[in-house]
Amino acid sequence: MDATRQGRSKRRTRLKAELDRVIAEALDEQRIVGTVVEILIDGEPGYRHAAGLAEREADRPMTEDSIFLLSSVAKPIVTVAALNLAQSGTIGLDDIVSEWLPAFRPQLPDGSEPRITLRQLLTHSAGLSYVFMERGDGPYRRHAISSGLDDTDDDLTALIGKLTAIPLSYPPGHGWGYSMSLDVLGAVIEEATGSKLPEAIATLVTRPMGMNDTAFSVTDKRKLVVHYGDASPRPRRLVGDDAVPFSRPAGSSILEPFPPEEPAWQARPAT
Repeated sequence: MDATRQGRSKRRTRLKAELDRVIAEALDEQRIVGTVVEILIDGEPGYRHAAGLAEREADRPMTEDSIFLLSSVAKPIVTVAALNLAQSGTIGLDDIVSEWLPAFRPQLPDGSEPRITLRQLLTHSAGLSYVFMERGDGPYRRHAISSGLDDTDDDLTALIGKLTAIPLSYPPGHGWGYSMSLDVLGAVIEEATGSKLPEAIATLVTRPMGMNDTAFSVTDKRKLVVHYGDASPRPRRLVGDDAVPFSRPAGSSILEPFPPEEPAWQARPAT
């Protein structure tokens, strides 16, 4: 074995020992119930380990092929699908969204109707928001906009109709805010491909990459883990439309949107 390969082998051995220690510590302290960790080194698998339980109450062990809820990790997958279509010339990043979705014409609070581009959807600069970003009884809550984690019968067409009725938070391109813009982009992908979003994503992204268990629904529920949220003295099982509040160390800061004429974000002490 040459010196380079020997050095790489030693680094991987140290990495495995350290990761095994950290994972075991987290499980022993009941900070997590189970985990699956995989690390690629130079594009090749360098570490893969399943530990703990997929379901604590049934003492079901975690396995390397366990299925987890991705939540917002769906966003980069939808983004890759859109960029695939842009690369093929099917869509353009500077296309106006209403050219693809004529019903999507949200207005600013002054009643004007700005032009929103696909690029602004991709970069969360379209003026949209999320129900959990609001304080109190905001317009997203009043229009029963789904967070994506709750039970809803709305399809993308219904969602577009609801979003169109809500004033934008700022002029597109003049701010930034984590939002439902990728949901709107999903509707554009449906129009551009003539397929429902799950099939479009499978065709453009997951199937070519061999991501056979990655989808908008679970086909093999035997692999699905039970999800748990932070709690003391150990994580609690999430049930139904559960929610885990953000926890921040004392003195930390959170980000809030600035008005359009100011820098996009300001920090204020957490309460």
